[in-house]
Amino acid sequence: FFKELLFSDNDELRLLANSYLKNAEKYLQELTYELEKNLEGQDLEKDVKFFVCRALAFLNWDVYYLGFMEEQIAKKYLDSAKEYVIKALEIKEDPSLYLLMGRMELISGDYQRAYQHFKRTLDLGMEPVKVLPYLLEALYKLRNFKELKQVSEKHRGTYSVNPKKMAMISAWV
Repeated sequence: FFKELLFSDNDELRLLANSYLKNAEKYLQELTYELEKNLEGQDLEKDVKFFVCRALAFLNWDVYYLGFMEEQIAKKYLDSAKEYVIKALEIKEDPSLYLLMGRMELISGDYQRAYQHFKRTLDLGMEPVKVLPYLLEALYKLRNFKELKQVSEKHRGTYSVNPKKMAMISAWV
């Protein structure tokens, strides 16, 4: 919303949007810096290290996802988010981190790895309603229509699907 306001004809709206986005970006970067400093500067217990790595993964993802910066800089945040997910998962498995990694792999175009992460997310007990949109997208991008239909049927009732969309899913397989 605020990024759209940057192109408004109204000067006050442009200034407001620019100020908001700069402050949000600055806050996220400062928080990231503080957490990274805590992570590197101390010998932390496993649980604390997991929490900090998890927080850094989601912070870097938020900065990337909100699209505050140019594409090259945004990729740095995406890569950092992936690194922190890997570090956190080395300490403890967490379905939300597998979901996040799957979403990042979808963006990167590695649909097979995204699919594997989404399956692991479900295996660890995350509610299907949170995972299915991404899992189905990965299956569609992999052109694995047979499994897409199986997953859709297995989780029937999780979502109410528009009859036209259900007809499309049926036509794919």
